[in-house]
Amino acid sequence: MGSYAGVDWASEKHDVRVADAAGEELLAATFVHDEQGLRSLCRQPVRLKVELVAKNRGHSLTIDGGWREVADTA
Repeated sequence: MGSYAGVDWASEKHDVRVADAAGEELLAATFVHDEQGLRSLCRQPVRLKVELVAKNRGHSLTIDGGWREVADTA
């Protein structure tokens, strides 16, 4: 089983947490909302084999397994 990520998407920064199937934290990081920060943010879940992502964008929550598609464009 892979790992799971939570992303709190804001206008200037994005907080990311990744945990493995047992709940052990693999990553806790904040990424700046600029080209370098977004590229780095997209690489981390791919590197950590994230299978499911929950993204919080203010008043909405999205849960999906499409992270690799986002990372492939970064």
